[in-house]
Amino acid sequence: MVQLFGLSSGVPRCVAATSESPCREAAAIATPVALCETHRLRIALDLTPEVLGRALVRRATPPAPGRPAPRSMASIATSAQPAEFIGGIAAGRHAPVVYFLLNGSRVKIGYTRSLVTRLRALALGESAVVLLLSGGRQLESALHAEFAATRVKGTEWFEITAPLLRYIGGRLARPAVAIQPDLDLDRDEPREPQDVPARPRMSEARQALLSLVKQAKAEGWDHIGPRHVWGQHRHTLRRSRPWVSAELARLADEGVLCRTDEAGVYTFRDDDLETA
Repeated sequence: MVQLFGLSSGVPRCVAATSESPCREAAAIATPVALCETHRLRIALDLTPEVLGRALVRRATPPAPGRPAPRSMASIATSAQPAEFIGGIAAGRHAPVVYFLLNGSRVKIGYTRSLVTRLRALALGESAVVLLLSGGRQLESALHAEFAATRVKGTEWFEITAPLLRYIGGRLARPAVAIQPDLDLDRDEPREPQDVPARPRMSEARQALLSLVKQAKAEGWDHIGPRHVWGQHRHTLRRSRPWVSAELARLADEGVLCRTDEAGVYTFRDDDLETA
């Protein structure tokens, strides 16, 4: 309750008390306490060092043991690891992955525990998957923040830009975390170990791809692209379709294949590929 002093007009007076007598100045503020300008400044000067001191102590105090400082959104997006399913996209539930789905001139960035179900809901095929990352909602949020400038409002779709392409391409060249296609996270009892063939090393996968390219030329193919190689031979290569796309582009850069007007489709050199 504001205490009013003096004038019949009801002008609020400062309620501060000095050593001599109550202050009789008009109040500069009426809430929460009516104070004149002089006493308001005096209180501010008295409190400011204490408030600043507490803030500096909080900033200088290191995180408690066992509780690391929170990572920034940018660092989460940068440190994301690529992932891929062994033997093709898994059916049913699996460990969380963040997907990049291409449709026209846009890419959808989201996360799921059942990629097959998500693709069906979007009426997209496996060929729409351009990149998978190992992670869940936190990584999805970090990526949404990273590319927020080109996000289609109210959706998880993003316009294709050079930074987005660099982000995707930079991770296609990294070793991927393998995800078991039949991983069942809802089972309580332990699963029987399964014999999964060892994943070929990068050099072995590249040599296998080159052999497939040579075989396609020997069989008289007119052209070659990811859909021809990955669809029939993904179980042999044990690599994702985006990896095949990137490797065919690399072979074109090295002169092993020739580019065409159609993106991702290549023709063969006239000379013998055995020298490649």
